[in-house]
Amino acid sequence: MKSDQNGLIIGMRAPAFSAESSLGPQLQLADFLGKEVIVLFYPKDNTPVCTKELCQFQDAYASLQAKSVEVLGIGKGDLNSHRNFSNKFQFSFPLLFDEDGKIAKSYGVFHESWWRKALGLERERATFLIDHKGFVRRIWRNVKTKGHVEEVKYALDLMREFREDSISLPQAVLPRCAQ
Repeated sequence: MKSDQNGLIIGMRAPAFSAESSLGPQLQLADFLGKEVIVLFYPKDNTPVCTKELCQFQDAYASLQAKSVEVLGIGKGDLNSHRNFSNKFQFSFPLLFDEDGKIAKSYGVFHESWWRKALGLERERATFLIDHKGFVRRIWRNVKTKGHVEEVKYALDLMREFREDSISLPQAVLPRCAQ
């Protein structure tokens, strides 16, 4: 198994969580067993880069849903902020409330440095691909938005191809999109 720099290991069971959702009900990661899940961590609602990233996943959402893939966004902000952000851009996927950073910390995307806090960027932009059994199959850290959705969809297709053969995706065959 391969560990990333923040201790989360590809092939390990994804850290469980339960959180209030912008779409209403409390959600748990366990609610999605049997489906692949894309978990998007983003720093803040209504910022240009976060908006661009989430809108790109919204544009791909119908095709992801057709493949039984769920998207969950987790960012800083209160539930009202998430609901307003979600309504403004008509996100079909839920944004989860993680004000205290507990979920972000469990995924290794919460950083408590003084400069990140001063800029409101304690949370790293990162994406996790979780398989139908609840295992982390791919991690993207410090995500750049250009080409990211396509890269995730490609990894999802590879994951399905290698589903029974391997716990983690071969890193060498995953292209790194132009930054």
